[in-house]
Amino acid sequence: YTTLFRSAQASCTGTVDLDEVLNCCRLTNSAGADNQDDAALDRVDGKVLLVGGEQGGLFSLDLANTSIIKRYACETAVNSVTSTKQTAVAGCQNGELLLFPSDDLSEPLTRIHTSNSPVHCICPLDEGFIVGRKDGTATVHFVNTNTNIQLTGPDNDAVDGISSDRSTSTPLQGTAQ
Repeated sequence: YTTLFRSAQASCTGTVDLDEVLNCCRLTNSAGADNQDDAALDRVDGKVLLVGGEQGGLFSLDLANTSIIKRYACETAVNSVTSTKQTAVAGCQNGELLLFPSDDLSEPLTRIHTSNSPVHCICPLDEGFIVGRKDGTATVHFVNTNTNIQLTGPDNDAVDGISSDRSTSTPLQGTAQ
């Protein structure tokens, strides 16, 4: 069972049986939800938790109802998940990126498999996302134009974390060993 915990209130909101070892998660808003303000940080209505697992499970969870909205079976472990305005993105152990409509994990819209190096992290941007991989590559992918820019090449330390200053849309890359 996966326990959903509300840290602001130091309380458990419920449990969901995913039957999966969890690797990653990302809190996002459901389609059409108007909960962007600071007061909404403590509310669970309109919030969806994207979860990726070691056995290849990709889940969207409704936090208000503590239930599974959708479940998708990937071919390999899901190491990282994120969401942009248009898409939910899953990064897998086999190097594949799966792009879904932001509110539906039924079937990927697009599969990007430009590398066999495992995806370690994904950072959302306004128009796309940045991917960090085990082999040290960091790549920016733009969703609407199907283009990408390679920031670093292979044979570097693994890129384990990437963050972005959303106020300027300037990506900042960081590595950890």
